[in-house]
Amino acid sequence: MIAEQEVHNIKGIDSLVSFLREKLNWQLPEGDISDITFDWTGSELNLSENIHKKLRDGVVRQFQPFKNDQPWGIFVVDFVDPKVSVVSLRQMLRCLVSKKRGQSPDHPSWDLPNLLFICLYGDDGFTFAHFKGEKPFGSRLSTFSWHPGEPIRTVCEFNLPALEYDDSWTPDKWAEEWQNAFDVEKVNKLFYKEIAQLYYRLTGKSKHTRELALPSQGDKPNDKDYEEFAVRLIGRTIFCWFLKHKKSDKNVPLIPEEVLSLDAVKNNADYYHSVLEPLFFEVMNKEKAARKQLNLPKVDSIPFLNGGLFEEHPNDFYNGTPAYSLKINNNWFLDFFTVLEQYNFTIDENSSINVDVSVDPEMLGRVFENLLAEVVPETGETARKATGSYYTPRVIV
Repeated sequence: MIAEQEVHNIKGIDSLVSFLREKLNWQLPEGDISDITFDWTGSELNLSENIHKKLRDGVVRQFQPFKNDQPWGIFVVDFVDPKVSVVSLRQMLRCLVSKKRGQSPDHPSWDLPNLLFICLYGDDGFTFAHFKGEKPFGSRLSTFSWHPGEPIRTVCEFNLPALEYDDSWTPDKWAEEWQNAFDVEKVNKLFYKEIAQLYYRLTGKSKHTRELALPSQGDKPNDKDYEEFAVRLIGRTIFCWFLKHKKSDKNVPLIPEEVLSLDAVKNNADYYHSVLEPLFFEVMNKEKAARKQLNLPKVDSIPFLNGGLFEEHPNDFYNGTPAYSLKINNNWFLDFFTVLEQYNFTIDENSSINVDVSVDPEMLGRVFENLLAEVVPETGETARKATGSYYTPRVIV
């Protein structure tokens, strides 16, 4: 694993090149970026005028090969705008793959899966991009990124270490190893594994001591009551975590940090009753005109969601006022949010042709699906109805 501070210290292309040499063993010649790259102009790449304008200095740079039989073409793309242009990358791809360059023998060409784009944009934003498929049209683009102030655990633990270079590799081995840097399934599986451990702690399953106490209302709560409550709590919270990364038309996060973050837990005793419970049932579940006065910051920026996820379930033990015999220690939330804050979250759901190697909204459905299987192993249907969840995600865990 690469130390996070080493990645945070990367500022611009020169320090990135030093990092690639020193930490990932890239066999790049000494010198600055102009000494170790070849420039490709927009006209050489047959880029449109609009795409050409998006490139700083109007060029794309290619790193000099590490060795003669190198399978990878490695390109540096510095965008003028503060974001990566996927359209631009796809246009470059069409001009670099073997079939397209066969008619231009003066320039090298590559197999489509062996192209790596390192993109710079904005204030020290970096994205590594890789295409996979047989043809440029419809090929799958996978990316991982980091930006100042954002979590970089997966970048340091999975993505960048997979791009370490080993001089003993054959070309086929090299191509295979570097493609692992863009495997989103590894990130998803680790994320679910950590969420599952938090679920076990709440429910007392898997030899854990139960950290959730539910009220007794006539009958004593049974194991299924604990399990279904835990699924609802975890699912609702992760849903809100995604909303925290989405901004309104006024560029304001839909759920503020003061409500949902590690600091929010530290600043609010009995975090569940003082913050999450009113957030779920008095804010997310009610239109703004119907909300009562609450002691939550920036509550007007938080939207009403009418999909049923935040409707009170009888076993939420909430009827307008908290049931304080329902207890969840703040330490559990500190551990839960520590996990969430270590991952990159994207609000754009991955598609079949564009994949961000981070936690995307579909992961919420995957968490529900897999935790529901913990509640009712033989069928998720009973548990779906009991938890108020109606997700039908792809099962990948």
